[in-house]
Amino acid sequence: MITDRPLAELCQDNLDRHRCDADRGSIEVEFALGMIVLLVLLMLATGVHRVVDAEADLQTAASAAARAASRQSGPSAAGSAALDAAMANLTQGTTTCGSIDVDTATGRLEPGGSVTVTVRCTVDYSDLVLISTPGRRHFRSTATAVVDRFRGGT
Repeated sequence: MITDRPLAELCQDNLDRHRCDADRGSIEVEFALGMIVLLVLLMLATGVHRVVDAEADLQTAASAAARAASRQSGPSAAGSAALDAAMANLTQGTTTCGSIDVDTATGRLEPGGSVTVTVRCTVDYSDLVLISTPGRRHFRSTATAVVDRFRGGT
């Protein structure tokens, strides 16, 4: 039966039951698809957050290591101070490094000079399997600190 009445009226009056039944369950399908999209976005946001957090933790550790190294009077003391500061800083952060490497450039460790520290860290992301992240990611951060004219240096 063909009629000029809107579909909503037909469904309310139950005059055209076949056309009304075709729409049944569509809201559940839309909801399920929407939830899948939301879950994928949530997993991607989690992965991005973990990468940004690791980069920030590593930059903070490199800055702390460079400051600690610039306060020392010799290259070996600067290297061990940088390593200790980087390790202490990374253990306080939220990033868990599988391996940590700290390089200290002390060629200008003199009053008014500078010390450059590079911190490398390998972070394991294998627990984020649902968004297909690589198992490990290597991060690198470099910071430079000026040696105080009246305090450090050889």
